[in-house]
Amino acid sequence: MANTSHCLRPIFTKRLFEKLKDGDSINLVGKRGTGCDRTLADLSQMAREEGIPVLMMDMNEYKISPDAFSRAVWEQIHHRPMEIPGPAFPPASTTAVSIPQTNMPMQISEILARRDGKPAHLFLLLDNFHKLMDNRGQKFPRKFFDDLNSLKNRPHISIICVTEKSHLQYRIYIPNENPDNANNTSWLDLTFLKLSKLKTEEIKNELNRQLGQVDNWKKEQEKEIIIRGIKSHEHPLELLELLKTNYEFEDGNISAANRLQRTLNIYAREINKRPKKSLISFQDIKDVIKKILQNKAQLF
Repeated sequence: MANTSHCLRPIFTKRLFEKLKDGDSINLVGKRGTGCDRTLADLSQMAREEGIPVLMMDMNEYKISPDAFSRAVWEQIHHRPMEIPGPAFPPASTTAVSIPQTNMPMQISEILARRDGKPAHLFLLLDNFHKLMDNRGQKFPRKFFDDLNSLKNRPHISIICVTEKSHLQYRIYIPNENPDNANNTSWLDLTFLKLSKLKTEEIKNELNRQLGQVDNWKKEQEKEIIIRGIKSHEHPLELLELLKTNYEFEDGNISAANRLQRTLNIYAREINKRPKKSLISFQDIKDVIKKILQNKAQLF
C-alpha cells in the first residue's frame, strides 16, 4: 500500500497516484498558492518509494528555451550531462555524453527511447504548464505538444500537466504560426482533475508534523485560530508556509490571533504585492519571514 504519511492531501494524492499507475494522463488544475507543486512533490516521493522513475520539470523555467528543456530532461533520465555541440550550450564536462547535432533528441519521446534496458513505468510531471499557454512569447514548437499526446498513448508513461484553469480554456501560440489561427486552442488529450480544497484535518496534520515540538502549538485554542486563518485564505499553502516559519523564529509568547495578524501583514506587504503572474517558491516565503523577524521589522 502506498505511503501517504508525508502528504499534505493524503486521500487526494493517493487517488491521483493510482490514476497515474493505471496509465492515465491528467490535467491537474489549481490556483497559485493552493499546493499543486506540493502535490507533485508528494507524488514524486510516493513513486520513488515504489521504484517508479519520476521526471519533474517546472515549465516556467523553460518557456523560452526548448533546448534547455531537452537537456534537463536528458540529465534527469540518464543522470549524466548531455553535450550538444554548437553555441546553444556552454561546453559540458568530460563525463558528458555527446549527441550529434543532426540527431539531437529534442522531443521527450526521442529521449525516452534512449533509456537503457527495459523501460519502466515513468511519471512525467510538468509543473506550471500554463506558462506555455496564452503566451505569445513561448518557444516550443507544435511538435512538442503533439509529442505529449503521443506519449499519453504509450504504455508505462503517465503525464501530469499543471495549469491554473482547464487546458481547454487556453490558447497555444506556436512560433512562426499565425497567432490568430482559430485552431490554436489546446488540443492536448488530458483528463481534467481539480485540486481538492484543503480540509481542516489536512492543515492540522501538516502543522502537527512540522510544529509538534513547539510548545505554543500544543495548545488546542492556538491550533483552532491558526487553522481557521489558513483555511479561509485565498492562497492557503503560502500562508501555511509563512506561519510554520513564524513559529520557528517569532517570539513564542505572542497570542495565536496576534501571530496570525502579524503573518498576514507580512504576506500582504512582502508577497501578495508581487505581480499575480509571478511565481513564489516556499524558499522565497521562508527567506522573507526570516529576514523580517530577524531584523525585528515594524509590521504595523
